[in-house]
Amino acid sequence: AVAALGLGRWVRVGKPMPHFSGPKKDMVWRMTPLLFISGSILCGVTIPEVFYDALYYHLGLSHQYFLRGELVAMPGVLHSAFPAYLGLFFGALYEIGGTTLPKLFVGLCYIALVIPLFTFARQEFPDYGKTLPLLASFALLSAPAFALMATMTALAIPLTLLALLYVQALSQALRASPEALNRWLFLAATIGGLMAGTKYTGLYLPVAGTLTFFLWRKDIFKTRVVLTVQHLLLVLLIASPWYVRNWINFKNPFHPALSHWFGENPAALQATANLAKDIAHHEFTPEGLLSLLQNLFWTYEGLGSGAEIGHLFALLALLALFGALRNAQLRPWFGLCGFYLLLWACFAQNTRFIYPILGVLALLGVRELLSLGANRQPIQIAAFIIVGGFSLYNYTNFLGFANAYYNRNVSAMDTVLGQVSSDEYLRKNLRYYEGAQWAKENLSPDAQL
Repeated sequence: AVAALGLGRWVRVGKPMPHFSGPKKDMVWRMTPLLFISGSILCGVTIPEVFYDALYYHLGLSHQYFLRGELVAMPGVLHSAFPAYLGLFFGALYEIGGTTLPKLFVGLCYIALVIPLFTFARQEFPDYGKTLPLLASFALLSAPAFALMATMTALAIPLTLLALLYVQALSQALRASPEALNRWLFLAATIGGLMAGTKYTGLYLPVAGTLTFFLWRKDIFKTRVVLTVQHLLLVLLIASPWYVRNWINFKNPFHPALSHWFGENPAALQATANLAKDIAHHEFTPEGLLSLLQNLFWTYEGLGSGAEIGHLFALLALLALFGALRNAQLRPWFGLCGFYLLLWACFAQNTRFIYPILGVLALLGVRELLSLGANRQPIQIAAFIIVGGFSLYNYTNFLGFANAYYNRNVSAMDTVLGQVSSDEYLRKNLRYYEGAQWAKENLSPDAQL
């Protein structure tokens, strides 16, 4: 009745529209699809965690550290040697709020990706206004496997957020005055150190960023060398506790990776064999690299879970390359992506490990697409249709992936609505759940399986 009276009153006074005193109305409408995508991601927060890496590694190992009161390195558990700054943070969230709180943190990191995308675009490409970061945000957030990872307690999304913050600090360092330079390099190194202290592959971006700074910073050679070395040393210093720990325990700071460089041991051999099952093995030759890029951007074969980033990124990568050849402004950032991909191709060919540079690739590709359409309205319309169409297609794929992943033997929605208990949901969706519950109830805390 109140709604009916209010509607009648609104019609009688001429149907006035609300006055937007905050964000502009057109920006609100533009952001609505992003909010819609993000809402779908946050729905996954309420579903019990079933991601194996989260239960065993990101949460499981951190939980063991909290139970034991120390950071134990277990030779038979290969991930116990991995860096774990964010892993410990996940563990703390788990101790406070179960699996829901870490998943919420990852979901919020996913939504927060829009902020550095907008600020970096405004900083580097101000002539393109809000259109560039908006379309790049659509491209990144709608990537099917990327969006699915945002519903799990996985490192990939927080590392992508840290990577965009690192790139933004590096951008400031490249153009900073001598008085402000050290401040921006210190900030970039702090973020890079946190990444390197979270995952071995977190080293890739600081190393690529160091090369980018050295090549594109306009300064005398000797000064660039000193600043570059200082930056990289600070990154390594911040991440060093994990690598020193591995040297003490295994005589290999990167255990079990690179064991052929630091001396073989049985644990490293077994662990390396386990790791190799989740990565591709293209040879580091021109033919091998071309085949790897085809798999990465088109076929998604043999590149681990989370490989389906959508064919839009194949187009964006080609546009970024074309733009870098045409425009010197894009070269530092395309160079950064190129250095990163070379490191990735050398050591760990798994698509999840390139997520940190997808935001930069999206910005470069969309920027070139808009540049080609400058003063040509049909091309600009085509750009919106291409990015929007691919994003919509990607989003439907994400929904399909999420449905298959979370509704294996029982509906996740039934669990969210309270019709099926979390215990029953896990029992029917995780083959090892009953065995783990039995072990928890019947074995001593010191038992090892």
